[in-house]
Amino acid sequence: MGYILADEGSGNWLGRQLIKAFMNETLPEHLRKKFIHKFEADRKTLLEKVYRQKQTALYLSSFSEFYIENQGDEYLKSVIKSGFNKLITTYLLPLHKQHPGASLHFEGSVAFAFQDYLQEAVAEAGLTVAGIIKEPINNLLTYYSNKN
Repeated sequence: MGYILADEGSGNWLGRQLIKAFMNETLPEHLRKKFIHKFEADRKTLLEKVYRQKQTALYLSSFSEFYIENQGDEYLKSVIKSGFNKLITTYLLPLHKQHPGASLHFEGSVAFAFQDYLQEAVAEAGLTVAGIIKEPINNLLTYYSNKN
């Protein structure tokens, strides 16, 4: 369903969670200070960028860097795990029931950067990750360059 209706655990989703926590003042103070310092963020600027600029999904996904830089933080870790758990519960478990023998593969920078959290969430759901690829384009290029 794409990045608007079905993006739990994605960079876009993570960015929305971070901005909402900042705007609602539920982001822990130590992270709030880091967020303001890193992005020179204020409510007006964030709203402008989210609602008035093009490529909002790309902008929201750019906040993944903040998660990567602070991934040891318990609050951010819980947000990341929450996204993965929602993805698993909403989409992967129902698909697994329909296709019990299918392999489970992930791709993209978020899956790659947080693969430990992803593997943990998948294992807790009784599933197994067959592979995680950061940039799938490289595999496609290899495939087509080796094809005769």
